[in-house]
Amino acid sequence: MISPQSFTQRARGDYYYCGTLDFGCAPYDAGQPSAASGLENYLFDYAPEDFGERSTGNVQYAGDQYSIYAFGNDEWRLTSHLTLSLGLRYEFTGTPAGTGLQSKNSISSVPGLITFQRPEPQKKNFAPRVGFAYSPGNSGDTSIRGGFAMAYDVIYDNLPILSFPPQASSTCDVGAAGGSCTYTTSGFLANGGLPVGSGSGFKTFPTQLDAQEATSAYIPNQKLPYSESWNIGIQHVFAKKYIAEVRYVGTKGIHLPVQARINRQAEATAALSLPTYLAAPTQAQLDSLTTTLNTIKAVGNYVPVYKNAGFDVASVVAFEPWGSSIYHGLQSQLTRNFTNGIQFQAAWTWSHMFDNSTADVFSTVLTPRRAQDWGNFSGERSASALDHRHRVTMSMIYDMPFFKKDGNWFKRNLIGNWEVAPIWTFQTPEYATVRSGIDSNRNGDAAGDRTVINPKGVPGTSSLVTPLKNTGGVVVGYLAVDPNAYYIQAGSGVFPTAPRNTLKLPRINSWDMSAIKKFSVREGAEIEFGAQALNIFNHAQHVPGSLNQINSIGYTSTEVTNSLQAGSSNFGAFDTVFSNQPRSLGLSLKFTF
Repeated sequence: MISPQSFTQRARGDYYYCGTLDFGCAPYDAGQPSAASGLENYLFDYAPEDFGERSTGNVQYAGDQYSIYAFGNDEWRLTSHLTLSLGLRYEFTGTPAGTGLQSKNSISSVPGLITFQRPEPQKKNFAPRVGFAYSPGNSGDTSIRGGFAMAYDVIYDNLPILSFPPQASSTCDVGAAGGSCTYTTSGFLANGGLPVGSGSGFKTFPTQLDAQEATSAYIPNQKLPYSESWNIGIQHVFAKKYIAEVRYVGTKGIHLPVQARINRQAEATAALSLPTYLAAPTQAQLDSLTTTLNTIKAVGNYVPVYKNAGFDVASVVAFEPWGSSIYHGLQSQLTRNFTNGIQFQAAWTWSHMFDNSTADVFSTVLTPRRAQDWGNFSGERSASALDHRHRVTMSMIYDMPFFKKDGNWFKRNLIGNWEVAPIWTFQTPEYATVRSGIDSNRNGDAAGDRTVINPKGVPGTSSLVTPLKNTGGVVVGYLAVDPNAYYIQAGSGVFPTAPRNTLKLPRINSWDMSAIKKFSVREGAEIEFGAQALNIFNHAQHVPGSLNQINSIGYTSTEVTNSLQAGSSNFGAFDTVFSNQPRSLGLSLKFTF
């Protein structure tokens, strides 16, 4: 495969100014001349306290690579009732030529910790398959089938193309001043914001420390994601026109890529965290607290071994194979073959899916792409954002017999020759992740920080918090503005307790209908007029995605983010951010001759 590409993200800089420093918006101490609000920082042209990144470089990435696949399969009919199928697939997917650019950063390697080289490909990717089909008795009306299979995926180029070495490209973060990321906190935008960097071409660094401080990406050795799938089901034919089937389906995803900042750690942990109160404590109680926000800040959010090795300026981003998922589904289906002008199908699926990650790039905010704390990745395990417990569909085609064969041309063509096809879809909702909107655990990343759960709170409600200080003026805890809320913002220095994907989104309940009217002009010539109504009853369904269209919607807008942020004015107001999926009409005309 030959695939030259070029991409530099945030080439002009990306800057966010949050609302107030009182809630610890800053994932670092940005060094503003005054403790101003986000609006004041913007108006007085100070560096943003919430988020700022800029990437540099314009080096061409080569996605060129070799892929070699081989497959063998055989079937044995052991008896007239039992067939066995066995297969084995081998896959070799090389590492793209562009990943070899990482070796230009070999000067930053630290033996035993991290090595910058062209990633090594996997060479033992064997994927077995086994299946069977069994028909008991002699009627041939019943079949039992089952199987197991492994299947490998590839690591798509969008991941390594975001992982250039600093010699080719680098990412500078606000709050990480040093090395090639030097900027002014006063007159920030007037002086160009974050530095433009070296532009195109390759850059050299005078010392190992300079290169390490500029390093913002790492590509590990290849570990391809793969799946394990298994199923068993029974199918039975009765009354010569009905087919009933029930099957269990399971799928497990292994070594799925996830986005991690491997040199950063959380300052606030389960063992070191500030409390969140539902009722105001006394000043004496606050003064008795020994853990303060300053205590937590003192921990530092760089992993000590990486900090000691010089990786303490930029976040080193790596797409690590730490993701996993598992799906269990009970699928049932009843089908009536097209006889006497009627075809019918009804299906119901009950399923449950768990994972520890859903997205690896910024494709959605319904669930964050990065873990809340990549030092505690097991804490990300939860019901998946792709989890829908129930899905029911019913569809029918009815070719109406009335006047269809009537000898009167007008009756046959004006009253008869109608065909209708209704479809009903019902699906239980998916779940989204509620965020605090700040870097609660102070690991330098607010993308995935969740909230504190109030078990006695009203489901679906949320609240901000106000900081509580001791007599020395240091923050030692937080007080919920609404003590009856279920989701409470985790303030800076608080360890969030909420799991991923707990907020229920709207469900799908939609009827579609199509109708066709046929006119016979003469033998062998026919005119067919069709009408289709999607969501025919115009039932408002404010769900993510599109029911009536095929398009890509990642939902990364600010409005969607705010609807999932604790304390936001439109928290949970999905009717303000998602389409109501309005009725869609279509007409068609067909000539047959």
